[in-house]
Amino acid sequence: MFDQLVESSKHGKENSRTGLFLFVTSVIYVLALLGIAVGTIVYMNPNLVDALDVTTMLAPPPPPPAPPPAPAQTVVVKNIPEVTTFTPPTKPPEKIPDPTTVVSKPVVAAVSTGVPGGVPGGVTGGVPGGVAGSRGDDAPPPPPPPPPKPSPTPEATPVPKQIKVSGGVLQGSALKKVNPPYPPIAKAARASGAVQVQVTIGEDGRVIDAAVVSGHPLLRDAALQAARGWVFKPTELSGVPVKVQGVLTFNFTLQ
Repeated sequence: MFDQLVESSKHGKENSRTGLFLFVTSVIYVLALLGIAVGTIVYMNPNLVDALDVTTMLAPPPPPPAPPPAPAQTVVVKNIPEVTTFTPPTKPPEKIPDPTTVVSKPVVAAVSTGVPGGVPGGVTGGVPGGVAGSRGDDAPPPPPPPPPKPSPTPEATPVPKQIKVSGGVLQGSALKKVNPPYPPIAKAARASGAVQVQVTIGEDGRVIDAAVVSGHPLLRDAALQAARGWVFKPTELSGVPVKVQGVLTFNFTLQ
């Protein structure tokens, strides 16, 4: 009986090992099948491959497309009939043809290939406002001449600060005249004659300076003092007051 118990315990251990081995093997197979199925789904779908591609996510954006090539240059071909000079005949023609039966030579007009302006939708001549039939290498029109310079305005003649007038004009503009007294010493010496005093009149018409030009020495001082008391009308030149210089003459006569 003891032997049977020992043998049954051995069989129980072997059965448990076999079950554990089968369980582990089944789990491994199931995981392997799941991995194969997921890998097949991912690699068979390009969208999932791009989503999982790290290189694609980190790559820079593609460069912009290159600009379109420049349009071909317009080629203009002009067929101009050759102009020949008139050669007089050496002898008169034997038969003159009827003018109505003479066929004139056709004149070939200028032929332009390509699109006007060089680009589709361009303008005639290649530039806005161009001339029909013009070429791109034609020189641009000359610029307009510059506007004429204004003539310089004549400078105003400077107004002199002082002018000279004659004695008659000076006395005619006098507003106040002072006659000199006859000095007693000149009467005793029987001195007489004319005394000339040069005066300078300011802008207000008053004498600002006086000096004796000629005359008897005993009469000069009386004439000088009288000249300084004269008042004149202010003189203006072009609307600007100016100084005036002239000579006053005082006559001393014995009675």
